[in-house]
Amino acid sequence: MKTKKLFPAIFIGLLIIAIFTGCKKDSEKTEDISDINEEALAENIFDNIDNIADEAYMSVWGFFKSGDDDGKLLDICATISHDTISIPHLITIDFGDTNCLCRDGKYRRGMILVSFSGHYADSGAMKNITSEEYFVNDNHVVFTKATTNTGRNEHGNLTWLIISDGTIIFATDLEGDFTWHAERTREWIEGEETYFRWDDVYLITGNGNTVRPNGESVTKEIVEPIMKRLSCRWFVSGIVKITPSNRPVRVLDYGDGECNRFATVTVNGNTFIIRLP
Repeated sequence: MKTKKLFPAIFIGLLIIAIFTGCKKDSEKTEDISDINEEALAENIFDNIDNIADEAYMSVWGFFKSGDDDGKLLDICATISHDTISIPHLITIDFGDTNCLCRDGKYRRGMILVSFSGHYADSGAMKNITSEEYFVNDNHVVFTKATTNTGRNEHGNLTWLIISDGTIIFATDLEGDFTWHAERTREWIEGEETYFRWDDVYLITGNGNTVRPNGESVTKEIVEPIMKRLSCRWFVSGIVKITPSNRPVRVLDYGDGECNRFATVTVNGNTFIIRLP
């Protein structure tokens, strides 16, 4: 009798273990955050394009003060030329045909072309940025960025509308390309009163979408403005809601304002720490 009663108990126990194991595997699958590395890398690459273009523009016009050399990206790697005859004017940033190690620790080669009309701070001024055989850490980056100065907002801060389209062909063995589209507003909240560039601070808002190398589409919304201090290589705060087409929502949090290369990602109530590129 005891043996007969034992079998149902064993069966129920095994069934519970099987169900628990299956749920655990499903949970582990939905909490895969490897895609966030692609998103963070793309975000960093496309944001740096603005920083590089602005640095070249200010360098051409002689806007740098002494002390700025400690933070500049371009002087050790890039040759900057300025065509003042063409309209709009054209700035060419040439990193050369072979990799050069820039001061932010990234290798670059190829060219960034910046055409502009009007002064950087003038309402309505436009700046268009394109690439020509441009590589970052051997990742081939093809992009266009259209930037329009939209004047001052209700806080008296200068703002720009930036529409970006790009493709990253990764140097790794990933099949397919990473494509990017974003519509952002950039607000200059600190540092306008000085020519010392590295005290500048911007807030970035907006949304966008990407398609990963595996074909998965992803939408992104900045739910708390991203803060960019030019004195820091990484975003220092801000929250982005990332929604893949067939997986759970990810919430990417860049932190509380401290300059470091770590952020957190929350999926299904579980939070992970990631290292930013």
